[in-house]
Amino acid sequence: MTLVSFFFGQVGWVVMACYWSGGFIILTALRRLVLDPWLDGRYPLSRHRRRRIRTQVRAESTDAG
Repeated sequence: MTLVSFFFGQVGWVVMACYWSGGFIILTALRRLVLDPWLDGRYPLSRHRRRRIRTQVRAESTDAG
């Protein structure tokens, strides 16, 4: 990336920022789509409090209806 910024000047900074931003977005998506469901299935008590409440409300609403 340093060579890109050296040869392309200001465009290199844009390329480098897009590279890091894209990587962050991809890693965040992978965590939410792959890692979180796997961890929730394997360790159900480690779920976020908000997610636990949401699943409890859904279970209660399906049981009542």
